[in-house]
Amino acid sequence: MPDALTLRRDVFTSNLPEREKTALARVLSRVGGSGGLARARGSIAATPEILKDVVEAGIVGGAIGAFRAKIGPDAYVPYWNHADGTPVLSAPIEAVAAVVAFGAALWNPQARMAEEYRTAGKISLGILAARQMETWLGAPAAPTQPHGDFGGESVNAITQAASRANGFR
Repeated sequence: MPDALTLRRDVFTSNLPEREKTALARVLSRVGGSGGLARARGSIAATPEILKDVVEAGIVGGAIGAFRAKIGPDAYVPYWNHADGTPVLSAPIEAVAAVVAFGAALWNPQARMAEEYRTAGKISLGILAARQMETWLGAPAAPTQPHGDFGGESVNAITQAASRANGFR
C-alpha cells in the first residue's frame, strides 16, 4: 500500500475538480495523521518494544551480577587444574554469557527466541567491554586529604606562622 504522501501527491496532481481534491486531502489527513499526532501514535506503538528491551537488559545484567556475586568475576573450567590446584582456564562471566547467548542464536537462527538471544549477547558484551575498560584504565584515584603532618610540624603551627607573616594575630 502506498504511503500517505504518495497518495496526497497523486490526488493533487490528478484531474479531479478542486473541491474533490480538498475533500480527499482532508480524509487522508485524518487517516494518515499529521504532525504531533502521528508522532505520538508512533511513540505509543514503540513503547512495548522499548519496555521489552529494558526488561531484557535488567534480566541479563541482574543474572550476570548474581553470577559474579556467587561465583566471582571469572568462570573456571571444572576439574581442569594445575597440580597446585589453580585453574588452567578461566574466562570472565560476561564473556561466557555472551558466548552462550550467541551460540544459542546461531544454533537455530530461525527460532522465535533468536533475536532475544542476540540481544542478551549484545548486553553481555557491553558489560564485558565496560568492565575491561575499567580494568585497563584503572580505578580513579581517591582524592588526597592532608593528614596534618608536614615535615614534623602541625597544621596549626603552619597556619599560625602564615597568619603572623601576613600581619594577622
